[in-house]
Amino acid sequence: MSLKKKFYTNQRKSPLLESLPTSEIVSLSSEIKQLADKCDDAENRLRRSNLLFFGIKDENTETWAESEAKIISFCATNLEMNITDAGIERTHRLGSLLRRQNAPNHR
Repeated sequence: MSLKKKFYTNQRKSPLLESLPTSEIVSLSSEIKQLADKCDDAENRLRRSNLLFFGIKDENTETWAESEAKIISFCATNLEMNITDAGIERTHRLGSLLRRQNAPNHR
């Protein structure tokens, strides 16, 4: 496409972009990010290389970093495996705190 044609194409699109309210653009951008994050999370949960650990004590205010540290410690102590946080993509608990009882929730 020639430079002249690109210029005219962009010139025609400009009023269209200007007619969209800024708040709507920001809202749609935020929604796209949220959907991309949900998609990424769903893909990660479906990976075949996921491992489930049972019997790991659960805390009410536990963060992902604390869950990860518990898994690293568990592997070092009980499995004699030295892994680092770089070897773990993510850690998370399954189910609600009251239903988990230190184990993944199977349905």
